[in-house]
Amino acid sequence: MPPGTCADVDPDRIRQAVDNLFGNALRFAPRGSVIVLAARAAGGGLDIEVSDDGPGFPAGFLPHAFERFARPDSGRSRGDGGAGLGLAIVRVIAAAHGGVATAGNKPGGGAVVRLRLPSAVGPP
Repeated sequence: MPPGTCADVDPDRIRQAVDNLFGNALRFAPRGSVIVLAARAAGGGLDIEVSDDGPGFPAGFLPHAFERFARPDSGRSRGDGGAGLGLAIVRVIAAAHGGVATAGNKPGGGAVVRLRLPSAVGPP
């Protein structure tokens, strides 16, 4: 984002969303993988994106990724895979800011989750 750009967001909730996304990337991407956090002004709004170089989301999981208690591998124990609430919380935070959260896979492999927050960016 250009210097001096200001985003009108709840900083605690956005931090919670980004922490959830980083936690997922750290949990599922192989050790030593690159995890990227990007933020950019887009059409008067703000896009926040976390991506990794891990295996990505299973295709059958993507339509359910933001549902409560959804986990990509139901065979994992809660201790290994979490409760399945992280992405649901991210979706609620995005919606509370008038936005949406999306999840997908990068063409070369890896997961990418984006929060699109319309009307969040303006002058300081």
